[in-house]
Amino acid sequence: MKAIYQKVYNDIINGVINRDWFEGCHKHRIIPGYLGGLYEETNVIFLTQKEHSLIHFLRWKIFGDSRDKRAYKMVGVGASGLSYQDRIEHGVWCHQNKIGFHSTDEETRRKWSLKGVDSQKQRFIENGDKNFYYWSTPEGRKERASLGGKASYGKNDLFIKQQCSFKDKNHASEAGKKSAKKPVTDGNGTLKKFHTETEREEFLLHNPKWRKGCPTKKERLASVK
Repeated sequence: MKAIYQKVYNDIINGVINRDWFEGCHKHRIIPGYLGGLYEETNVIFLTQKEHSLIHFLRWKIFGDSRDKRAYKMVGVGASGLSYQDRIEHGVWCHQNKIGFHSTDEETRRKWSLKGVDSQKQRFIENGDKNFYYWSTPEGRKERASLGGKASYGKNDLFIKQQCSFKDKNHASEAGKKSAKKPVTDGNGTLKKFHTETEREEFLLHNPKWRKGCPTKKERLASVK
């Protein structure tokens, strides 16, 4: 069976080897990037999306490398490569096989994370997609906050009618006065708060190992370990 896959693969490569660039084409490296292949003239051919998907499918069948299976799935469906359902299935498959962003290698995960950010940024710039990149921009964060406020307004209004609410300024002010705001820490990540400075000073008098203030970031991290 591999011989048949190899013949089809060779026929496609030989049929497009002299093809010029065309609108909407996919650049394909004959020697793939994961084997050190570069985007240089002698190693690049121009394919349609279906041809590109088929090439990687055939390579996967011939050589058994899961990276070709991933590539064939990524370029096989829809204008962006994958339909919504395909993305779900592909993500599950990558997670199960520890590939790409799900790799156990930290550097590999970092590269794939940056690659994802770049691709989302490009789609936002070209199409105005409100994707994860957009929601992380100042404009996106502002819109997200606005949407959250509008969504919560009705719930808060209902709460006010039924039980009163901290939207009531007087109620909020009284509650604020009652809350404990005088912190002390033992230097090991433990935090206590007191309502008044007198209470705090009394505690410190009998607990000299404690100090005023909250735990530092270093102390909090150390307490978790």
